[in-house]
Amino acid sequence: MGRCSIFLLFPILLAACGDSDNPAGPVALDENLVGTWALDSTDMLDVMILGFENLLRDAGAGQDRIDEFIVYMRTLAEERPDLFSPILTIRFNADGAYTDDHGGSGTWRVEGNILITVGTGGVERIKYFVAGDDLTLIFPLLDSLRDSADFNNEDFTLFREIFDADTNVRFFFKRK
Repeated sequence: MGRCSIFLLFPILLAACGDSDNPAGPVALDENLVGTWALDSTDMLDVMILGFENLLRDAGAGQDRIDEFIVYMRTLAEERPDLFSPILTIRFNADGAYTDDHGGSGTWRVEGNILITVGTGGVERIKYFVAGDDLTLIFPLLDSLRDSADFNNEDFTLFREIFDADTNVRFFFKRK
């Protein structure tokens, strides 16, 4: 996987460009999303560990080797927290604009429980849930990894062998 930050791609996931996804009628905004949200945690590490654990088990690795790998991943996460849990703040404005602390900006709207962002990185559709001061964004892991400049084709080929298209990663935010 290399020494690259998976979360350098997070702002890309929230950014988008082009007018082809702009609705012809009124824009639907969820007033519960309006405000500033700070990333609290993510299940990225656990999802990655489970995928690699299954790969090692399928390859015939013993439990000692698998446990060693899990310790390695958790140690890596402690030494390099930016790999699995970036510091990120997002602001969704009532006028349908958004900004984040990594320089991303654009517009947002919702369709049901899908948050649609339009900005410089493309159009993104992200499943979301809001409960009071808690926001959960759910990204398909492979889409996230494919869009990342941190990984080459060989890395992505390995990820496709480990994770299926239904593997999701959740990011948990708190209202500031």
